[in-house]
Amino acid sequence: YTEAGLTAGVADAHGIVGDQALYATAGEVVAVTLQKDIEAWALVLLPLILGRNAQPMSNHSIPALPVDWFSLALGAALFSLHILLDPWLGWISYALFWIAYIRTVQKVQDAMITPSARFLLPIVTEDWNSDLPDSWESRSKHWVSDTIARASCDDGHLVIAGTSRGGSDFLALAFVHRSGFVQDPFHDTLSGNRKLAAVLAEPLPITGTQWPGKFIVSPEEE
Repeated sequence: YTEAGLTAGVADAHGIVGDQALYATAGEVVAVTLQKDIEAWALVLLPLILGRNAQPMSNHSIPALPVDWFSLALGAALFSLHILLDPWLGWISYALFWIAYIRTVQKVQDAMITPSARFLLPIVTEDWNSDLPDSWESRSKHWVSDTIARASCDDGHLVIAGTSRGGSDFLALAFVHRSGFVQDPFHDTLSGNRKLAAVLAEPLPITGTQWPGKFIVSPEEE
C-alpha cells in the first residue's frame, strides 16, 4: 500500500464514522424530543381522565375527552415522516402541536365552565314509573343502580340514573357534556341550550319520598 492510499483509506474511514455518529446523534435528538412530547401530553391527558372518571354518571370514553385529537394525530404523523422525508415537516408538526394544545385548552374551558352537580330524589324503587315523555329514551323498565333513561340535548345529554347510599335509594339527574364531564343542568351557563330547556320543561311522572333524616345536618352540627 502506498502512503497516499493509506491516507485516502483513513479519510474514508473517518467519513463513515462521522456519518454514523451524525445519524446516531440525530436519532437520539428525535427520541428525546418524542419522549418529551409524550410526557407533556400525558400531563395534559391524565388529570382530565382521572378527574372526569371520578365523577358519578360521567362518560369514560377516551375519544370523548376535550382534546383536539385531529391536530394532535396529524402533528404526530408529520413528526414521524420528517425523519424520512423532509426536516421541514418537523416544523409543521411543531406548529400543529401548538394548535392542538391551544384548542385543547379551549375545549377544557368549555367543558369545565359549568360546575359539576347532580340532583338526587329519594324514592321507593318499586314506585319507579318508566313511562317517560317521548324526549326520553328508557334504558330500563325497573329501577337499577345505573343509567335508567337519557335524553339527547345540544352538546350532550340528560341522564336519569339510580344510586344508593346508606341503605337509601335515589334517582339522580345530571347533564353529561359531550366531553363526558357531568354538569349542573340548571346552571346559567347552560341557559342557551334549547333542547336541554325543552326536556327540563316536561314534567316527569316521578314521586319522591321524604329525605332521609340521617342525611340532614342540623344547625348545631354545622
